[in-house]
Amino acid sequence: MHRGLLMFPRGFFATLVVSLGMAAPSLAAPVTLDFDSGANLASYAPEVTFSANIGLWSGGSSVLPPPHYGGPVSEPYGICVGPCGSLEGFIYFATAQTALSIYALSGPGPDPLSAGTLIEAYDAGDQLIDWASVDADLQADPTLQFKLLSVAGAGIVKLRLYSPVANTEAWDNLTYNSEALVIPAPAPLLLLLSGLVGLAWHRRRLRV
Repeated sequence: MHRGLLMFPRGFFATLVVSLGMAAPSLAAPVTLDFDSGANLASYAPEVTFSANIGLWSGGSSVLPPPHYGGPVSEPYGICVGPCGSLEGFIYFATAQTALSIYALSGPGPDPLSAGTLIEAYDAGDQLIDWASVDADLQADPTLQFKLLSVAGAGIVKLRLYSPVANTEAWDNLTYNSEALVIPAPAPLLLLLSGLVGLAWHRRRLRV
């Protein structure tokens, strides 16, 4: 056998490919906060934190049921700013996000959403990444009470909630998708062991 030829055990490359596949990073699954436990918002820290003026909101029966508003509501709790007496609030994420969504809903009261209600996503440098508003859907349906607002982009760490009129909008069902990569712990070890086996086999063949 030619001494310059690298020899590896049968099945080594198949094992190596499997190991690499196991080590491939994947995005964490989306997480939804519906706030329905009624727990203090501080309990969501450190992954998600809220500005001091955001608190729990209980919509009760003040929001019309489906299908009027065209989207789900998670009762009995949501969140609002002020509570509901201020115009804007902020949600912060310990890990950078790639996608966020949250329902804007009219409340407290069976009134429609306010034109100009929106969300804005910012990065760590406080640069605007993306934004979404209720305006287009509200023009199509002036009685609209719910709207799912979504933003996307790499590096989102802050979400601004804004309503131009105090005591009108609340928010519910915050969904986020972590940008952190998840790597199964056994994969790097398996990959290392495969490499050591191949190296040992190669040295053995050179001595033959």
